[in-house]
Amino acid sequence: NLSTAQLCLKWVLKNPSISSVLLGVKTSTQLAENLEVFSSPDLPNEDWENLQNSLANCRNTKKQNSKIIDGI
Repeated sequence: NLSTAQLCLKWVLKNPSISSVLLGVKTSTQLAENLEVFSSPDLPNEDWENLQNSLANCRNTKKQNSKIIDGI
């Protein structure tokens, strides 16, 4: 089980288009949680595919909403 922050970090670390990751934390607890990402097992490919599909759907919805707003 990953937190939202951990899932985001895993996605960023797996993305070949991103060369650097900067962690922004306010507490030592947040830092420890973020660092756990490096020792936790990777997500199964099916989970990565589902995440990519969800992100693509969000981008498509945003584009459609922009076209609707432009037409008003």
